[in-house]
Amino acid sequence: MLNRILLMFSLLLFNAFLSFHAIAEDRALIIGINAYEGDNALEGCRTDAENMERVVKEVWGYKSSQIKTLFDKKATQKAILDAFDDWLIRDTRSGDRVFFYFSGHGIQIPDEDGDEEDDIDEAFCPVEMKEMITDDEINKRLKKLSSRQVIFVADSCHSGTTTRALNSSKSKLKAKRVLYDGELRASKTRGIGLPEARYNTVDPTFKNVIAYSAVSPTQFALDGGPNGGVFTNAFIKAVKDKAADTNRDGKVTHGEVLSYVQKESQKFCDETGQCTQNDGHLTPQLDANAQWNSVEITARDAAPPSPSSSADDVMTTAEGFDNENSAQLQANILPSTAFNLGDKMQFTIKSQRTGYLFLLDINSKGQLTVIFPNKFSKEINQESILEAGQTITIPDNSYNNFDFEAQEPTGDGLLLALLLEENEETLRSVENKLFGLPVERGFAAIERPSEVNKALEKLYQRLHQTILGPEGVGRPIKWSIVTVEYEINR
Repeated sequence: MLNRILLMFSLLLFNAFLSFHAIAEDRALIIGINAYEGDNALEGCRTDAENMERVVKEVWGYKSSQIKTLFDKKATQKAILDAFDDWLIRDTRSGDRVFFYFSGHGIQIPDEDGDEEDDIDEAFCPVEMKEMITDDEINKRLKKLSSRQVIFVADSCHSGTTTRALNSSKSKLKAKRVLYDGELRASKTRGIGLPEARYNTVDPTFKNVIAYSAVSPTQFALDGGPNGGVFTNAFIKAVKDKAADTNRDGKVTHGEVLSYVQKESQKFCDETGQCTQNDGHLTPQLDANAQWNSVEITARDAAPPSPSSSADDVMTTAEGFDNENSAQLQANILPSTAFNLGDKMQFTIKSQRTGYLFLLDINSKGQLTVIFPNKFSKEINQESILEAGQTITIPDNSYNNFDFEAQEPTGDGLLLALLLEENEETLRSVENKLFGLPVERGFAAIERPSEVNKALEKLYQRLHQTILGPEGVGRPIKWSIVTVEYEINR
């Protein structure tokens, strides 16, 4: 009898164990709200959410039993927060994946706990639009998911800082709208309020969170009518159709997704003229540790990878920049791209637009050197501004008999030319990513490939963030990059 009781008790424990693991698994919460009252009603958010539900299954492999949806009248504040607490937090464990998607209105409201520098909280609007869901409430819950991999996607106004401390103005204006079905119609946006913002900053406590947002903190997201939102449609094409796979390696990384949705969003603005509230721009954001940029979107990692120490990986990261060249930047290495040790070399750069020039060298060991500007160019007052149509040679005769010579290590290297079409303030923010480096023989340099990879990822991230335009609305940074491969032989 005792053995039978022990056996039954053991079976009960085993069943409880199985039940826990049947519940504790990957979870997705998908929210889409059209049914706001009166003039606040939207048209494309439920379409967005339904499309995203299919994508979560097809791309990330979620089962129907792992996905909870809250549409329209069901998406109350209580229902959303309860689902976050129970479905995403309680029913997952360390190592599980969590996917959160929201499509609807965003709003700025007065900060009540004093944690915001500008006294404003960013918030999602539940369907009843009475009690909002603030960034503080989101942050508190994200901290409880610290051991999971979290993908957080927000297609709403001012969503660029929903997962962080937020910035906006104290103004409250009635929401405007943007509809698009292939014809220009009256504008409608997914937000309420007139925003202000500082530069985005990633909350270091959320290293496991990969957060996509439809727009920068100062922009209005666009409701695309029955066809869905501009951002969500681009995001789905990027990940489902692999339209973001620019290097055609069969994989789509988070960095590639960001680049694709930014280009598609700007293309929409340019072709339709419907982004006037945003000063002609829509700039989706990726808020994540920089190391996530090169990670495939379907990876199950619950923390960003450590910077690679491989020279090949450094080259891959650097080559990932070479997909933006609106300034028609040209870079050449003279007299050829093949050198023997001791050979002299020069670099010529030309652009069709005016901007600040940076010239970086990555050698075969994955070490980085900032070739220009450098100590010698500053000593001779050589301007780092490259004028439109001008060709600059480095070094030229003004360098007082200084020459670049092909040196160790031998092997394949990469020259990277970056043109920044911005003011000095933005220039300094980029310089800080490059020149907070030890200076070797007059040139800023990083020797460890892992540190080079980290610096390049941070630079990539900075270039894809936004700055405030003259109307106080965020816009993308204007930059162009071109790379040239070379080899050094003995």
